[in-house]
Amino acid sequence: GALDMLVENLLRLDDQEQEDADGTFLTLSGIENIIEFDAEYALKIDPSWFIDRISAKKDEVDSVMLFASEILAIHLQAHSTARQIDPKAPSSPFKKTKNMEKLLKSLARYKKKDPAPQDEEEYMQNLFDCTCSVLSGARTAVQETFNEVEGTQLLLLMLRQEQKDVTDIRNASDQLCRYIITHTIASVC
Repeated sequence: GALDMLVENLLRLDDQEQEDADGTFLTLSGIENIIEFDAEYALKIDPSWFIDRISAKKDEVDSVMLFASEILAIHLQAHSTARQIDPKAPSSPFKKTKNMEKLLKSLARYKKKDPAPQDEEEYMQNLFDCTCSVLSGARTAVQETFNEVEGTQLLLLMLRQEQKDVTDIRNASDQLCRYIITHTIASVC
């Protein structure tokens, strides 16, 4: 359908070129419109392209990175909800160590500095939304991957840094604590 064509379009565009970056932005806009209409469509997206874009090594967050983080957050929220409703739903793409590392490295850029107003703040918020969705109702394999790549340590370090707004960090930490408590109690009983 239309969503498949838009995703195929993303794969052929090189957002390093200005013309293609404009096309990428318009394509992402179309994808966002479709998945906002019905979040179930978000589950049909392969998140690999979005994971690669949020972890692009750029000094500043650009519109493609911001849009990719927003769509990835929507995808992961829909995925988390689907897993809670149906335990047989597909497993998280963040069970793979490289994907979890990319997410956390993207977030780590803010462990010592506050995000610039607007775009970077929204980008960081989207990354925390992604982290919360990954941890929400996470399976053991996802949680182990999160711990392997030192996600817990990153969240604790960011909490200690006294940034302007730690609400997002606390929300992600809360998801992690809920997971730990739930699984600790389950393993004791």
